[in-house]
Amino acid sequence: DSAFLGLLLDGFPVYGPVENGVTLTNDDLDDYHGHTHSKVDFPEEIYHYHITAELPWINGGEFYGNAGTVTK
Repeated sequence: DSAFLGLLLDGFPVYGPVENGVTLTNDDLDDYHGHTHSKVDFPEEIYHYHITAELPWINGGEFYGNAGTVTK
């Protein structure tokens, strides 16, 4: 499986394109480029994003949750 890459501005995790040995495509994900189930890092089900080789690659500018802000 792909490694945990970080968090998007809404606080949900993002992973690479491989899950359970399968390379994910847009058809495997919702409109925000994610889905909900457990991960090794999050044993209880959690919404998470995946990057893919297809546009929009990550989330297409929309978030599943409410985007926060980042400061220095």
